[in-house]
Amino acid sequence: MAIVALLGVTSLGTAQAPDGRMRVNAEWFDLIFRGPRQDSAPAPRPRLKRPKKRTGWNYKRTGGTYRTLCVRLCDGFYFPISYSTVRERFAADAKQCEQNCPTRSRLFVHRNPGEEVADMVDLEGRRYRSLPTAFLHQTKYVADCTCRGNPWDEAALARHRAFADMAKQKVEKVDVKKVAVTPARSR
Repeated sequence: MAIVALLGVTSLGTAQAPDGRMRVNAEWFDLIFRGPRQDSAPAPRPRLKRPKKRTGWNYKRTGGTYRTLCVRLCDGFYFPISYSTVRERFAADAKQCEQNCPTRSRLFVHRNPGEEVADMVDLEGRRYRSLPTAFLHQTKYVADCTCRGNPWDEAALARHRAFADMAKQKVEKVDVKKVAVTPARSR
């Protein structure tokens, strides 16, 4: 009994007899290698509750930080707006997405850390994966799908020509003023 007490296993396999003495319910081998022997049936396992299925993702129900991405809807291409933001900043990030890609874009979010790009949803709860163009940019090039146009497109070339003409006119309008040049003083 003293050895059992020294091993610190008295509470594992002991029971108190009516005369006040402790008696061991386990044999040494069981006590050391398998734990105490159970005389009664094992306790029933607790039932785990299944989480309720959510019909749609609602960012208003959850807290924490999020990653926001702007998605070009014509080919599913996405680029980051914020890497770690809170719900209160979603409106500002949506505005920035619209400014960066004015046509055919939408802001999507996913929890960061904890979720991936495939898990992202827009602010109305629609999943990125359910878009008809989700991940299309990874397998196919869509020529007319850009945020601001290609630099070789005629509209972009015309815009650059207009900028060059405006700069040229500003230079011509500047009168060359006679500037009095003062000679440098020798020291």
